[in-house]
Amino acid sequence: MSHPLLEEGVKLREYQEAAVSVALEQDTLVVLPTGLGKTIIALFVAAHRLHKYPESKILFLAPTKPLAQQHVASFKKFLKLEEDEFVLLTGEEKPENRLKLWEKGRAIFATPQTIENELIQNNISLNDVSFIIFDEAHRAVGNYAYVFIAKKYKDSGSQPRSLALTASPGASKDKIQEIVQNLNIDAVEIRTEKDWDVRQYVEKMEVDWVKVQFPENFARLKKLLEGAMKEYFDWLRKGGYFVGKKFQGLGKRDILALQAQLRQEMLAGETRFKEISDVAALMKLFHAVELLETQGIAPLNEYLKRMQKQKSKAVSILLKRDDICSAIGLTELLNNQGVDHPKLAKLYDIVADQLDAKEKSKIIVFTQYRDTVDKIIDHLVKHDKILPVRFIGQATKGKQKGMSQKEQKQILEQFSGGEFNCLVATSVGEEGLDIPEVDLVVFYEPIPSEIRSIQRRGRTARRHAGRLVVLMTEKTRDEIYFWAAFHKERRMKAALKEVQKEFKGRTAPDGQSKLGAFVIEDKVEDNLENETKKEGEETEKTEMEPKILKVYVDQRERNSGIAKKLSELGVEVKIHQMEVGDYMVSEAVAIERKTVGDFLQSLIDKRLMEQMSNLSRNFEAPLLIIEGDNFSLYTERNIHPNAIRGAMASIAVNFGIPVIFTRDSDDTAAFLHILARREQDGSDKEVALRGSKRAMSMAEQQRFIIESLPNVSAVLAKRLLKHFDTVQKIFDAGSMQLQEVEGIGSKKAQEIKRVIRAKYEEEV
Repeated sequence: MSHPLLEEGVKLREYQEAAVSVALEQDTLVVLPTGLGKTIIALFVAAHRLHKYPESKILFLAPTKPLAQQHVASFKKFLKLEEDEFVLLTGEEKPENRLKLWEKGRAIFATPQTIENELIQNNISLNDVSFIIFDEAHRAVGNYAYVFIAKKYKDSGSQPRSLALTASPGASKDKIQEIVQNLNIDAVEIRTEKDWDVRQYVEKMEVDWVKVQFPENFARLKKLLEGAMKEYFDWLRKGGYFVGKKFQGLGKRDILALQAQLRQEMLAGETRFKEISDVAALMKLFHAVELLETQGIAPLNEYLKRMQKQKSKAVSILLKRDDICSAIGLTELLNNQGVDHPKLAKLYDIVADQLDAKEKSKIIVFTQYRDTVDKIIDHLVKHDKILPVRFIGQATKGKQKGMSQKEQKQILEQFSGGEFNCLVATSVGEEGLDIPEVDLVVFYEPIPSEIRSIQRRGRTARRHAGRLVVLMTEKTRDEIYFWAAFHKERRMKAALKEVQKEFKGRTAPDGQSKLGAFVIEDKVEDNLENETKKEGEETEKTEMEPKILKVYVDQRERNSGIAKKLSELGVEVKIHQMEVGDYMVSEAVAIERKTVGDFLQSLIDKRLMEQMSNLSRNFEAPLLIIEGDNFSLYTERNIHPNAIRGAMASIAVNFGIPVIFTRDSDDTAAFLHILARREQDGSDKEVALRGSKRAMSMAEQQRFIIESLPNVSAVLAKRLLKHFDTVQKIFDAGSMQLQEVEGIGSKKAQEIKRVIRAKYEEEV
């Protein structure tokens, strides 16, 4: 089979041909076990779309930069495009560069968050994208960026075609249908390891379940923790909760469900402060027992230390209990004695035996927690042959610094090249790693998610036989979680069969039947008809186009979900670094938004009143939005209610700032939309990026001007004015002169001079 845009020698297997034939005609979800060539299916359809619509682009979305880079490399091998037509877009690329790359690219590979942000700001359009691939499509639920992008593509694509790829869409039929609906899927192609056209390509995987006994000293510690848990459970059950539930069967889902129920009761006007506090304590104890059973003493000790630094009322009461004090003391004692979880010794033996049997083996060990990653490495490094390396996510958690995507890529290259032979990874290693030489995968603990279990074990037996070992502590949550994932996976396979039956008849019955049209299917008439239709639609839109509302959003608010919702409501979103406030809908009206937690924290660290002062001083009609359950204002942190009431009174009276409560980010976005319409409808006036507070004194106006310079705070503005006397002298000062003022270094001085000297270019 040949194609003008594909290199010779690229071949499809039968099940891939079947999927391609369907995906050429319909928006398709392909469910295929890991290592069986989902990317090749995407490659063939991409070539077809680019050939059929030569002025179009294709967009390949992947959850992480390393995965996107991997797909770029794969496509470059086989797709006949110019080198600069392959483009990688991630958040690390400068905004101005992203737009240039988008314009010239024909095969664009990107993280979904990057594309989502550009769409929200109307910087790019999907109109000329003829094909989108959603890799790891099981993520297309809730507020994940795939959902927003798919909706935009459906609304704006002139020649839309979508392909969704996953090995594990979820355990329930409802979850699979949610993905299908969110990505506007018309057809599904599902294969399992047992299907006739797949079986011959599946490599053998040896699976071992290795059990270890729960130590007696661990059992004593667990008894103390569970004793406290039982009391909280009994108190809540006496209060009418956990009806019909036994303590032995209590799970995390039960506790989370009760938390949600109590919040609803609070919203309905019921007083549930004590119950909410008890449930919070119960959840912390549940997590402590889980750490003890599945991870060991060191991770539990770290967790208890972090808990002792927390200020919440629930934690304060919990830590005063005699049994919890005893548990903390016993944990510290065992940790100081160097007592480890027995899984560590067993893991050491398993890895050592693998390297003895095959010296050049590559091994991946998966674990849930970063504290455990470090503990495992400390243990394995004692063996001469074991060369372990950590592989974790980007987020910094507590004192543990995350790993940048550049560092992740480097580690994978070193692992593939043999510098390390044992990758100790958290969940970041579960998706999309293309390391075909992995001989052994070890689950340090089972996980209750069928999706993550499938992703983890899919790292081995990709191109040759492999081995999977699951470590389990007897009579603990390890066994419960193992069986939970096992049954969920069985349910997933059953649900997939049901979904497949529902779609049967819509897909091509014979994979070969439509591939005859693969090479040349350019229909000039269709293209002309589509272009004419497009021109007509554009004319109609121009005639009926209403006034577009505009809202400025601070760049720190990009991930709140509000900017995305505003975009869905038809608002033109402009993301900038705002010195004051989080949102601005007119020169007069700016809004500071805080979640309940952020409001309380800003009250504690004394940021709140300074922010309100700046807001009041710079805008004629400022607002404060507090987002979330307003009843939890008095329960979330250990702050006296009168202190909270006093702060809100001061905000309203001293600063003249109304306080608005919203339920969630959607409610906040809806409020901002109405506010923008009220301020902007009937006015052709451009919304200025800075507010216009009237009746400022001369000193206030001078400070206002200087505060608008990059990274110049109110304090720094006063220092500059005191040092130079006038605004004019500040503007005339050179970079070295500016650095004479405390708080201004070389970088900040250069940025100030850059803004002052740069030629103004109007935004498009």
